[in-house]
Amino acid sequence: MTGVVCDTLTNLTIKHIIHNLQEFSDSNYDSLRFLPPEVKNKLLKACTVSPFYLNRGRGNLKHILSALLNSQTIAADITSINVDDNVLQTLVLAKNLQKLHLKPDENCISTEGFLNLFPYLHRLCDLSLRNSSAVEDNVLRCLANNCPNLTLLDFGGCRNITDDGIKSISKLQNITCLTVSYSQVNISYPMFYNHFLCGEFTIKCLLVKLPKYEWHSN
Repeated sequence: MTGVVCDTLTNLTIKHIIHNLQEFSDSNYDSLRFLPPEVKNKLLKACTVSPFYLNRGRGNLKHILSALLNSQTIAADITSINVDDNVLQTLVLAKNLQKLHLKPDENCISTEGFLNLFPYLHRLCDLSLRNSSAVEDNVLRCLANNCPNLTLLDFGGCRNITDDGIKSISKLQNITCLTVSYSQVNISYPMFYNHFLCGEFTIKCLLVKLPKYEWHSN
């Protein structure tokens, strides 16, 4: 019975904060820091389900996320809003992140923002950064050097990725799914090829060090 009461109180707390997110974003966000990590993570998930909630607190979104992200946060899906460099700065607070899905804001996010973030996310396994010109080959090199546990990578629509970037991540041993549709990845490395559809073109990439790769184009 006690557990049921605690769950009910937790749900009521989350509902109250979400429906008053504008107030918390304006002046009361610091009080969120005192919530238990499990409540913070439930609140983070609830807030990011729809752009409606986070956009209500958009003015101080960085403050809200910095109050909720914590060392026990293992997943963050922030594809409901456009993410900028300010948001990237807050993600270093979640150093144990295993899953990160973002929708970068083309006007407010930079390659440097990614390069400053990924050295902190050593446990990252699942990463989605679609449709961002800020994702370049040096970002892939940064991932290869700092995130050895990556298994799923989605760079669909990242038009500045080239064969050099793919070569950089060939050192990662655990990748099972890589999406590079609508990028500059072209006919690569003349030894072993895997044919996959990339936008309107058939792309070929080396599988010498990547025997488990499953290429996706969507």
